[in-house]
Amino acid sequence: MSLGIAVLTEEGVVLATESLGTLLTTKYQAIELTCNECGFEGKPNISCGKCNKILGPVPTLSHEKPVSHTYHCQKLFQINSYVGLITIGKTKISGIKIQHRLHYFLTWLQEKQIIDDYCQNIAEHWITYCKKGKILTNHSGRNEFIFAGIKSKGSLEPYSTKITIEDDTIQVETQLDFGLIMAGSCDVIDKIFGENGIKYYPVKEFPLQDAVAFVEFLIKTQIGVEKYMNRISRVGGEIDIALIHPIYGFKWVKQKKLQQILET
Repeated sequence: MSLGIAVLTEEGVVLATESLGTLLTTKYQAIELTCNECGFEGKPNISCGKCNKILGPVPTLSHEKPVSHTYHCQKLFQINSYVGLITIGKTKISGIKIQHRLHYFLTWLQEKQIIDDYCQNIAEHWITYCKKGKILTNHSGRNEFIFAGIKSKGSLEPYSTKITIEDDTIQVETQLDFGLIMAGSCDVIDKIFGENGIKYYPVKEFPLQDAVAFVEFLIKTQIGVEKYMNRISRVGGEIDIALIHPIYGFKWVKQKKLQQILET
């Protein structure tokens, strides 16, 4: 499931994710159909061995099965100097990798000459892109997106919007106050911080350095505890961290080596 966190403070925004991904394969189930005419059993779309009637269409009996894991998924992206993006969930949207889909989205923004827009608007542009581009027509599964950064032009106020895509439906949750916004698996750290959970921890006055240390601690805690639980780990791998400063913009704090090479 993975874990992504955005921390909104008076000094700016910190975003962080881990890098665990599950590699899947499609498993097909062998089936047979019974002829309605004579009761003979055979393969779908094959003629009945007794009366030559077609046995019917092939049912879609297949499912995705985990076969391995990777610890190097990229889930944290820079949109522009004012906005970062965390993606959690399925690695594809309607059959296209998230990284490629984001490239198409950025190209779409460039064509409309709005690539340097601010966080409040970028989240709205993403929803428009998904709906008008009809990119969810063939989508199945769940994806969570956190857009975080500077709210609007001339503002020093941080801003975050969480967008959840479930199959072809979109739900929006806007963070209007300082605090944390989460995506993915955070049950372990929720229990640590009391009945209200980690979401309401008072981070408003955190210096950015403390916010960076805090979000890394949270993700490492979730990873560490899950390692010893009686279930398959849902978080793990390298931790990527970025911050968005109201004046200096988007800066990487920790980033996977290959991603550094690709972006320079």
